[in-house]
Amino acid sequence: MIQMIRRRFYILLLVLTLFIPIVVLFLLLDFADAQTTQTWANELNWTDNSGKDPKRDDGELGFIIKRRIGQTGPLLEVQRTVPNITKYIDTIPNDTGLTEYCYATSAFNATGESANSNIACRTSTAIKTVPPAPGDLLIQELKQALADVDAAHARLDAAFKNVQKFKMPSSGGPTHGRVTGDAVQNSTSVDLTVR
Repeated sequence: MIQMIRRRFYILLLVLTLFIPIVVLFLLLDFADAQTTQTWANELNWTDNSGKDPKRDDGELGFIIKRRIGQTGPLLEVQRTVPNITKYIDTIPNDTGLTEYCYATSAFNATGESANSNIACRTSTAIKTVPPAPGDLLIQELKQALADVDAAHARLDAAFKNVQKFKMPSSGGPTHGRVTGDAVQNSTSVDLTVR
């Protein structure tokens, strides 16, 4: 009886050990925001070459920041700055991760726009998100397995009680006889099959 209680306790402990972390994980995933985009920022720095030649009045009005995705394609204007600025932070709110952003700058005045600077590129990081939820959890089969274990214990207990009803002779050689309801007479062995 105590062994059966111990077995059930250990099975319950095993079930709880497996079940509680899964429940906690599902609760965490339920409250987690499934993120498919991220906000990405690139800081651009350049050298302002305007106004360095005293023979020319270039009348710089600012810089044009241009961006494209990847190594090819047109550079599109992202922002214009005021004069004498040499830093710009480009914030991309819906970056999908692992995207290469390429930039160039140019100066402008009332007359027009300079040639582009060199092109500098940077790739955004992969989006950090929670792992996907586990699948195919089989609680029903585990309940059935526990029921099967309980049924097997009951069958073993019944078989053991039936075996205890028979008494074996304490000595003597091989003899033959028949099994009666409460004792084995003239026999040294009993075959028992448990189903």
